[in-house]
Amino acid sequence: MKVALVEISGSHDECLYTQVRIINSGPNTALTLFVTPALIAQVWGIVEPEQLRAVSMRKGWRGLMDAIVLRNLLVREGFELIVFNTCQGKAVRNTLMLPYPTKTRFAGVLHHTDKLENSFTQKAINRKVKHYFVLSDRLLPACRQSDLRFSYFYPIEFPAIRGRLLPKQEGEVWLCVPGQVEEKRRDYEALISAIRTKGLAPHIKLLLLGRYGHSDEGKRIHARIEALGLGEQVMMWQDFVPNELFHSLMHQCDAVLPLLHPSTASFKLYENRITGAFNLAIGYGKTLILERSFENYPDFAGRSVFYETHKLSDLLNNLTAAQLPLAPPDGKFAFESQCARYWDFIMGE
Repeated sequence: MKVALVEISGSHDECLYTQVRIINSGPNTALTLFVTPALIAQVWGIVEPEQLRAVSMRKGWRGLMDAIVLRNLLVREGFELIVFNTCQGKAVRNTLMLPYPTKTRFAGVLHHTDKLENSFTQKAINRKVKHYFVLSDRLLPACRQSDLRFSYFYPIEFPAIRGRLLPKQEGEVWLCVPGQVEEKRRDYEALISAIRTKGLAPHIKLLLLGRYGHSDEGKRIHARIEALGLGEQVMMWQDFVPNELFHSLMHQCDAVLPLLHPSTASFKLYENRITGAFNLAIGYGKTLILERSFENYPDFAGRSVFYETHKLSDLLNNLTAAQLPLAPPDGKFAFESQCARYWDFIMGE
């Protein structure tokens, strides 16, 4: 079976590697990965060079022409299964606008379940795509459209570590905060306030794994953290963290600190989506350090430390590696289970 895995939104590349592995594990599958030029460097090495294709997807009427070119390419080369890694937005809608051969199967990853109810563009996509994956079984109850089918997978497979490991002293506890530095997504104010109140224990190191130089807001947060005078106890990056370094640090860290608090502007959105920090922690076998609102989520049971926002300073100053729980992984996370679930869903009627 010829399979096209398509990412034309320019984001969510963290979900590609798991699907590449799953698709390549299928019997008699021939995979081609289509991405925009901006993602080539990010995905280089996850497929063989001959399996990787760059496709333009510009804005406005040029983007419409690009979508038609991509559609014609997919039809001409006879792809039997087309999976959209980000199955939302005008680029996907435009790519699906013209007819395809009746034997073509479509599937897509839905990152925001609220689009099922609120987006006319999504409704247009649904005319072709009837099989959707979400990124946690927790999101399935939000997917109630009777004419669509839903399953899930966890993007928790990552390439082997090839980057250089950084020196790490015995007894140090490294906490990673993945994601671009944005106040609406993470509560940096609470972090800064906690450190300003009681300092940061010398054995704790914070790795803010996302760029801050993209916006004035990010630069302000960086300046405020720098003003705390913690030196290399807090590491930040002005530009994108190189892929190999990012995954090396995820491998080395002890826990993931998403900094998702009820006070942040986007907190309610996580009723309909999953932050990549959750799946990074599961994939790398790291403890999650979460605000207490997440305490009843089954995926986090036995692998998390919970805190109240006003006690974050106490946690940061008293945490040791011995206090970080890590339950054995649930069977649904196993690669073999994910493969079976993925293929059974796509090939089912």
